Amino acid sequence: GNHAEQACVAALGIRGSMAKDPDFQDVRVRIGVATGPAYVGNIGSKVKLSFSVVGPVNALVESLCQLNAHLNTDILVCSQTWRDVKQTFIGQAACCALAFLTMQRC
Repeated sequence: GNHAEQACVAALGIRGSMAKDPDFQDVRVRIGVATGPAYVGNIGSKVKLSFSVVGPVNALVESLCQLNAHLNTDILVCSQTWRDVKQTFIGQAACCALAFLTMQRC
């Protein structure tokens, strides 16, 4: 399947589910969506092991999440990911929910 599309659908689903749940209506979630290579899994040694995501795309997602706070948005999608998914979302109500950002490193 299309990973970029699935990531955007998941982001919209998370926000939609939280908005419907009375326990989470006062919780603000900020989501960054970027696709690319990353190492995902248990990283470490026999002494200390943790499940992590490591790679340049991870740093970009963190930046998008922080920028959401500054822009007062919920979901930001990097430009490369947006180029991959825009034909799916343009013309749909979901498109309005996906703010996109042009970043050179995306």
